[in-house]
Amino acid sequence: MKPEKIIQFIFFKSEKGNMPVRDFLLSLSNDDCDKVGQDLMEVEYGWPIGMPKCRLLRNGIYEVRSSISQNRLV
Repeated sequence: MKPEKIIQFIFFKSEKGNMPVRDFLLSLSNDDCDKVGQDLMEVEYGWPIGMPKCRLLRNGIYEVRSSISQNRLV
């Protein structure tokens, strides 16, 4: 039996329907994209998760931080 997600991600969508964060993530290398995907799944299934993985920005909007290749933080 597959565990249920505790929260569901919603990516920012502009008035024109663009999703710049999602587009950026899809532009990453396969390894980096996999790492970010693992971090997103960790948050979806393990919520609540605090720093350094998640940080409240405002009004129920959180950022999820991933450490990827070349010491980059996205």
